[in-house]
Amino acid sequence: QKQSTNTINNRTLVVLIGEFSDDVGGEVTWSSLVRNVLDPSMADLALLIPDNDVVAQNSSLYKRAKYIWTYQNYNNDWADAIDLINTTSNWRLLLNTTL
Repeated sequence: QKQSTNTINNRTLVVLIGEFSDDVGGEVTWSSLVRNVLDPSMADLALLIPDNDVVAQNSSLYKRAKYIWTYQNYNNDWADAIDLINTTSNWRLLLNTTL
């Protein structure tokens, strides 16, 4: 691994956000990312993934990541997540009146 250990010289952070899937290439794709992006730039890797993403947790990128942040997976219904961050308006009411 060419992962940087010198934080003064390394100013590159690659962040992958979202759920991992074997359907989009899996380890072949992740190896390409390492070979063509992370290694040449000596970038650190950060992952922002669902807390129940087993594919990500078993991937080579997970093992390589310097930073790993997780979030609750809302399984394609992000209304509850929007409720958590939207404290200024009743977006559900606004949406219902505009449709």
